[in-house]
Amino acid sequence: NNIKETSGESTLTEKSKPDTYIQRVVLNGVNEIEPYTFKNCTSLTEASIIGPIYIDDYAFDGLDDDESVQFESGVPTTMQLQTVTLGTNLTDTGKRPFRGCEKLTAVNCLDSDFAYNNGIIYRNTGSGTEIVECLESRGAVGGIGSYSVGPDELAGVTTIKEEAFADC
Repeated sequence: NNIKETSGESTLTEKSKPDTYIQRVVLNGVNEIEPYTFKNCTSLTEASIIGPIYIDDYAFDGLDDDESVQFESGVPTTMQLQTVTLGTNLTDTGKRPFRGCEKLTAVNCLDSDFAYNNGIIYRNTGSGTEIVECLESRGAVGGIGSYSVGPDELAGVTTIKEEAFADC
Protein backbone atom coordinates (compact mmCIF):
# COMPACT_ATOMS: atom_id res chain seq x y z
CA ASN A 1 0.00 0.00 0.00
CA ASN A 2 1.45 3.35 -0.96
CA ILE A 3 -1.08 5.60 0.80
CA LYS A 4 -0.42 6.75 4.36
CA GLU A 5 -2.95 8.53 6.58
CA THR A 6 -1.53 11.43 8.59
CA SER A 7 -3.89 13.40 10.84
CA GLY A 8 -6.78 12.68 8.51
CA GLU A 9 -4.77 13.68 5.42
CA SER A 10 -3.65 11.15 2.86
CA THR A 11 -0.10 11.09 1.57
CA LEU A 12 1.46 8.84 -1.06
CA THR A 13 4.70 7.32 0.17
CA GLU A 14 7.83 5.79 -1.30
CA LYS A 15 7.77 2.76 1.02
CA SER A 16 6.07 0.29 -1.31
CA LYS A 17 7.53 -1.82 -4.10
CA PRO A 18 7.00 -0.22 -7.51
CA ASP A 19 4.03 -1.43 -9.54
CA THR A 20 5.62 -2.05 -12.92
CA TYR A 21 2.24 -2.66 -14.58
CA ILE A 22 0.31 0.49 -13.65
CA GLN A 23 -0.28 2.55 -16.80
CA ARG A 24 -2.42 5.48 -15.66
CA VAL A 25 -2.95 7.17 -12.31
CA VAL A 26 -5.44 9.85 -11.23
CA LEU A 27 -4.52 11.44 -7.90
CA ASN A 28 -7.45 13.25 -6.36
CA GLY A 29 -7.69 12.13 -2.73
CA VAL A 30 -4.17 12.83 -1.49
CA ASN A 31 -2.54 16.08 -0.41
CA GLU A 32 1.10 15.34 -1.11
CA ILE A 33 3.15 13.03 -3.29
CA GLU A 34 6.29 12.09 -1.36
CA PRO A 35 9.78 11.59 -2.83
CA TYR A 36 10.21 8.62 -5.19
CA THR A 37 6.55 7.54 -4.86
CA PHE A 38 6.34 6.46 -8.50
CA LYS A 39 9.99 5.52 -8.98
CA ASN A 40 10.37 2.55 -11.31
CA CYS A 41 6.65 2.45 -12.19
CA THR A 42 7.98 1.89 -15.68
CA SER A 43 4.67 1.22 -17.49
CA LEU A 44 3.12 4.47 -16.25
CA THR A 45 2.26 6.61 -19.29
CA GLU A 46 -0.20 9.14 -17.88
CA ALA A 47 -0.59 10.89 -14.52
CA SER A 48 -3.36 13.30 -13.54
CA ILE A 49 -2.34 15.19 -10.41
CA ILE A 50 -5.67 16.77 -9.53
CA GLY A 51 -5.89 16.84 -5.72
CA PRO A 52 -2.35 17.10 -4.36
CA ILE A 53 -1.06 20.51 -3.31
CA TYR A 54 2.59 19.44 -3.31
CA ILE A 55 4.78 17.09 -5.37
CA ASP A 56 8.02 16.32 -3.52
CA ASP A 57 11.53 15.75 -4.88
CA TYR A 58 11.82 13.13 -7.64
CA ALA A 59 8.23 11.85 -7.08
CA PHE A 60 8.04 10.37 -10.60
CA ASP A 61 11.73 9.45 -10.78
CA GLY A 62 12.44 7.60 -14.00
CA LEU A 63 16.14 6.94 -13.45
CA ASP A 64 16.95 3.24 -13.21
CA ASP A 65 19.54 3.45 -10.45
CA ASP A 66 17.85 1.05 -8.02
CA GLU A 67 19.45 -2.34 -8.57
CA SER A 68 17.17 -3.99 -6.01
CA VAL A 69 14.19 -3.69 -8.36
CA GLN A 70 13.64 -6.83 -10.43
CA PHE A 71 11.85 -6.35 -13.75
CA GLU A 72 9.76 -9.17 -15.14
CA SER A 73 9.97 -10.03 -18.85
CA GLY A 74 7.92 -7.82 -21.12
CA VAL A 75 7.94 -4.86 -18.73
CA PRO A 76 9.82 -1.69 -19.78
CA THR A 77 12.89 -0.86 -17.72
CA THR A 78 12.68 2.89 -18.30
CA MET A 79 9.89 5.28 -17.37
CA GLN A 80 7.25 5.57 -20.11
CA LEU A 81 5.48 8.66 -18.69
CA GLN A 82 4.33 10.83 -21.61
CA THR A 83 1.47 13.00 -20.32
CA VAL A 84 0.91 14.79 -17.01
CA THR A 85 -2.01 16.96 -15.93
CA LEU A 86 -1.40 19.42 -13.09
CA GLY A 87 -4.59 20.37 -11.24
CA THR A 88 -5.70 23.63 -9.68
CA ASN A 89 -4.84 22.56 -6.10
CA LEU A 90 -1.11 22.21 -6.80
CA THR A 91 0.81 25.05 -5.15
CA ASP A 92 4.46 23.92 -5.23
CA THR A 93 6.92 21.13 -5.99
CA GLY A 94 10.23 19.89 -4.74
CA LYS A 95 13.28 19.30 -6.93
CA ARG A 96 12.76 17.72 -10.36
CA PRO A 97 9.48 15.90 -9.74
CA PHE A 98 9.80 14.29 -13.21
CA ARG A 99 13.52 13.45 -13.19
CA GLY A 100 14.41 10.80 -15.74
CA CYS A 101 11.03 10.94 -17.51
CA GLU A 102 12.63 11.19 -20.93
CA LYS A 103 9.36 10.60 -22.81
CA LEU A 104 7.35 13.27 -21.00
CA THR A 105 6.41 15.81 -23.68
CA ALA A 106 2.90 16.92 -22.66
CA VAL A 107 2.13 18.77 -19.42
CA ASN A 108 -1.40 20.15 -19.15
CA CYS A 109 -1.92 22.84 -16.51
CA LEU A 110 -5.55 23.25 -15.45
CA ASP A 111 -5.93 26.93 -14.63
CA SER A 112 -3.33 26.76 -11.90
CA ASP A 113 -0.19 28.60 -10.85
CA PHE A 114 1.72 26.34 -13.23
CA ALA A 115 2.42 26.71 -16.92
CA TYR A 116 4.20 24.55 -19.48
CA ASN A 117 5.99 25.75 -22.58
CA ASN A 118 8.53 24.01 -24.83
CA GLY A 119 9.58 21.41 -22.27
CA ILE A 120 9.81 23.79 -19.30
CA ILE A 121 7.47 23.78 -16.30
CA TYR A 122 6.98 27.23 -14.73
CA ARG A 123 5.27 28.28 -11.49
CA ASN A 124 3.77 31.67 -10.66
CA THR A 125 5.04 32.41 -7.14
CA GLY A 126 2.93 35.52 -6.68
CA SER A 127 6.02 37.71 -6.80
CA GLY A 128 7.39 36.38 -10.09
CA THR A 129 7.88 33.28 -12.17
CA GLU A 130 9.95 30.27 -11.13
CA ILE A 131 11.34 27.56 -13.37
CA VAL A 132 10.44 24.26 -11.75
CA GLU A 133 12.01 21.87 -14.22
CA CYS A 134 13.34 21.73 -17.74
CA LEU A 135 12.21 18.27 -18.83
CA GLU A 136 14.75 15.80 -20.12
CA SER A 137 12.61 15.28 -23.21
CA ARG A 138 13.30 18.86 -24.30
CA GLY A 139 16.35 17.96 -26.35
CA ALA A 140 15.55 14.32 -26.99
CA VAL A 141 14.74 12.91 -30.40
CA GLY A 142 10.96 12.96 -30.60
CA GLY A 143 10.84 15.60 -27.87
CA ILE A 144 10.97 19.36 -28.22
CA GLY A 145 14.29 19.11 -30.08
CA SER A 146 16.06 22.03 -28.44
CA TYR A 147 19.04 22.03 -26.11
CA SER A 148 19.10 25.80 -25.72
CA VAL A 149 16.87 28.11 -23.69
CA GLY A 150 16.18 31.46 -25.28
CA PRO A 151 15.64 34.86 -23.65
CA ASP A 152 11.92 34.69 -24.37
CA GLU A 153 11.70 31.53 -22.23
CA LEU A 154 13.45 33.32 -19.37
CA ALA A 155 11.39 36.52 -19.58
CA GLY A 156 9.85 37.28 -16.19
CA VAL A 157 11.70 34.45 -14.43
CA THR A 158 12.79 35.52 -10.95
CA THR A 159 13.84 32.16 -9.47
CA ILE A 160 15.03 28.77 -10.67
CA LYS A 161 14.56 25.66 -8.54
CA GLU A 162 17.63 23.67 -7.58
CA GLU A 163 18.54 21.15 -10.32
CA ALA A 164 15.88 22.61 -12.67
CA PHE A 165 18.21 22.33 -15.68
CA ALA A 166 19.94 19.05 -14.78
CA ASP A 167 19.95 16.57 -17.68
CA CYS A 168 17.72 18.63 -19.96
